[in-house]
Amino acid sequence: MENKATLGYVKPTDEQLATMQKFREMMGEVFAEMKTLPPNRGLSIALGKFEESAMWLNKSITNNC
Repeated sequence: MENKATLGYVKPTDEQLATMQKFREMMGEVFAEMKTLPPNRGLSIALGKFEESAMWLNKSITNNC
């Protein structure tokens, strides 16, 4: 079985870029709303995990393995 995973940069196609931008805008709205909440440790962790999920989403869009 061939492993298509990569540790290097994968240049997204124009279609993938459009998909990434669509999700970036939606997630940006949610992120902004989250930041209106009173600051606390839980929110800090949630914001960090949300940023991490955006990164993994982009990887999943560009690496269709």
